[in-house]
Amino acid sequence: MNRGGVLLAVLFLSAAAAIGQTADDRYVPNPDMAIHALKALPDGKLLVGGAFTTIAGGSRSGIARLHADGRLDTTFNPGAGADGAVLDIARQPDGKVLIAGVFSTVNGTARRGIARLLGNGSLDPAFDPGAGADTIVSVAVQPDGKVLVAGAFVTLDGQVRNHIARLLPDGSLDPAFRPLADREVSAVALQPDGRIVVGGWFSTIGGQPRRGLARLYPDGTADPSFTNSVENSVHDVAVQPDGKILIGGFFDHVNGHPRHNLARFEADGTLEAGFEPNANQKVECLVLQPDGKILVGGAFTQLNGVTRERFGRLNPDGTLD
Repeated sequence: MNRGGVLLAVLFLSAAAAIGQTADDRYVPNPDMAIHALKALPDGKLLVGGAFTTIAGGSRSGIARLHADGRLDTTFNPGAGADGAVLDIARQPDGKVLIAGVFSTVNGTARRGIARLLGNGSLDPAFDPGAGADTIVSVAVQPDGKVLVAGAFVTLDGQVRNHIARLLPDGSLDPAFRPLADREVSAVALQPDGRIVVGGWFSTIGGQPRRGLARLYPDGTADPSFTNSVENSVHDVAVQPDGKILIGGFFDHVNGHPRHNLARFEADGTLEAGFEPNANQKVECLVLQPDGKILVGGAFTQLNGVTRERFGRLNPDGTLD
């Protein structure tokens, strides 16, 4: 989602500050190509995914881990890495790392669209998605170890799975989960109660009309209590610890109310009336800080009418930090 090394440097500094680390400006990672995913780790290190082949002065294709000061972590070595772009990253509680994107091999082994790495960066052979899928843009891990994936694909491992699917812990397709969306699902997030919030370009999912945003039960059926409608497209979704749901994308109305590219819902699914940050162009990524503040990235040049070039931070109430 993010473009180039400048935004990575800003995200890197902000993420380091958010987890209590001090970033050293002598170590700006400087990737040679686009950055699409960033994951802060409990120890202060950062997982970075994208289309790069070099980062922080080292050779890394698509996936790398950085120290808190921006240096390349050489103990995380994915070998030849991904042969295409890594668009999203998820970390399991056991430290294994899921990468999703537009690639067909990882370190020379066939892994189309989704793969799992061990804590040292090597490919996990115990996770095998078979034929995989084209263009997976979002990945999330359930507490039971199952893996949710979403994107532009219509099949996964040769089976019909329109834009959203679930994998078992070994990477095989979960036959019991088949929501089927009519267009791309670009974001997937989990609520603490196991329900699944998804955003994208779709107008139907799980056999029900849902425009741009939906909530699914764990079995993939659409939640009838969540019927919000987003005018255009949702690019990212984040669930706060209090259960509120943040969305960012390219839209001007939600449920008929003016909301410019950012909106938030109460835990019960109703649109939050007082949260109106307003970005003047699309929002592509949202990151929740431990202190409740919200990092926002995208194509915008203003937040709340104040100049913020593609990156900004909101206070928990939606006002500009």
